[in-house]
Amino acid sequence: MTRMVITLALVLGLRTTAIAVTPAEPAKAARTNVVVVVSDDQRWDMLGAAGNPAIATPAMDRLAREGVFFRQATALAPQCSPSRVTLLTGLAAHQHGRFSNTSRGAAVPAASSLPMLPRALRAAGYRTILVGKWHVDFSPGEAGFEDVRTWMPPGIAPYSQATGLVRGAEGVPLAPAGYTNEIFGDDAVSFLESDAATAGPFFLWVALSAPHAPFAPNPPDVVRRYAGRDERTLWPPGLPRDAEPRKLREYCEAVTMADRQLGRVLDALDRRQLAGRTLVVFLSDNGFMLGSRDVGTDEGHAFQGKRYPYEAAVRVPLIVRGPHVVGGVVDDHAVSTLDLPPTILAAAGAAPEKRWRGRDLGGLLRGDPKAAPEDAFIELADVARPNVPEVEYRAVRTPAHKLIVWREPRAAELYDLTADPEERRNLLDDEAGAAARRDLARRLGRWLDATDDPARRWKSVAGVLP
Repeated sequence: MTRMVITLALVLGLRTTAIAVTPAEPAKAARTNVVVVVSDDQRWDMLGAAGNPAIATPAMDRLAREGVFFRQATALAPQCSPSRVTLLTGLAAHQHGRFSNTSRGAAVPAASSLPMLPRALRAAGYRTILVGKWHVDFSPGEAGFEDVRTWMPPGIAPYSQATGLVRGAEGVPLAPAGYTNEIFGDDAVSFLESDAATAGPFFLWVALSAPHAPFAPNPPDVVRRYAGRDERTLWPPGLPRDAEPRKLREYCEAVTMADRQLGRVLDALDRRQLAGRTLVVFLSDNGFMLGSRDVGTDEGHAFQGKRYPYEAAVRVPLIVRGPHVVGGVVDDHAVSTLDLPPTILAAAGAAPEKRWRGRDLGGLLRGDPKAAPEDAFIELADVARPNVPEVEYRAVRTPAHKLIVWREPRAAELYDLTADPEERRNLLDDEAGAAARRDLARRLGRWLDATDDPARRWKSVAGVLP
């Protein structure tokens, strides 16, 4: 799809500019720093830059004005743990094994056998720092983080007076006062204001727990921002009118709380004169359905979570700013969270892992659309739980269409995302979708073969693929 450069008059102040890079910096600090800020369960349309005037996200909107906003970005696995492990390892979920049901009993590869982005950056001479939610089954040290600050092991901590937070690679328990995400923001800013941040290249991973449930409590000024608002006035632009969201007001508060921490990181980079030589990546680990459709649970149209291969769950905000990155661009190519590890390593001047199938987005970031990604893949295998059935599927998505193949017994689905963005009409057996079905089936088949995915042997896959 043609890249779209959106001007101030068209989309919320986005314009075409370039990030200024200071030309005369010390040689030891000339390498590109990397900051990755990950929000949790944030829908693709929960920021102003996505056309949502109700949500207060000044930092995200600023980043979009100054960088590239990938409006069609998708998470490879729309669930917290497998998504995060994909970001850390650069592998698809069926390769790193971190599905909730571990791919139906398959052996889970040891962390030491997996490629790791932090480990690769550390080997390339980067200081690697972790702050925030972890939520994976191996330690930060095993992933390659050497400077481990306040972090949250698997599980969800309260939004204030948090229990379960720890510090350091050894995981010393903490009982900090205050708001959990502000504590994470404090630690990120503390590093950026230290001498270590200016001493040489660094990789700072800031993983927020907002806006994941429980959404609250939040600071009084954040609460006042949405107090008394009818929830219909807060409706995200991609949420169907017949959806049944719960706690939409509190969800908006939590998004603004995540934005505040991103803003603190951006401000600290400015104060320390690091912005011109730092690649900043902001994204969410997955989306959030907010009761956007009936997915076959007892809740019907009120299902709130993720897990499913529909747009509300798989599309995520993704914004990149940094040296040589064009500014104010909205890009509609089919990028994936799988593309971030090779993109980051390339920006750091290091070679990607041979096992990685993600694409370096550097060309798009510099304004060159050659070899732009045309498709993205989505997968999940998750166990049943009360009121929520087991799900396992593989999917391929282009900006125009999506093909979903379920492990038996559910029927495959094909959607025209341009004409039917809410994915209401399954075109699998419709002549109108025949060409798209053939194209996407070929793409999915090549992907399954290239990644040695056991799903290639599903009967349901055999019935759809060439």
